[in-house]
Amino acid sequence: MGRKGPKVSPENVVLIGIRNLDPKEKILLKDSGCSIYTMRDIDELGMHRVLREALGKIGHLTSIHLSLDMDAIDPQEAPGVGTPSRAA
Repeated sequence: MGRKGPKVSPENVVLIGIRNLDPKEKILLKDSGCSIYTMRDIDELGMHRVLREALGKIGHLTSIHLSLDMDAIDPQEAPGVGTPSRAA
């Protein structure tokens, strides 16, 4: 779609609430240049700090795209998701 190459710069990507990654995914995400906050980060830093840091990274943008992966919601809260992942 559109021009060739990446459509979003990695430094403008923030992933929040990441969990249950396989070893290859961990390496790819670490090397991607995106900002990653795992569930452990949220537990240790608190959601307020994670959101504050995330907004600090993308606050300069004139627009954002927000995607909510329902599979990331605890299956007890959203039991109808396609590939649920139990909270660790």
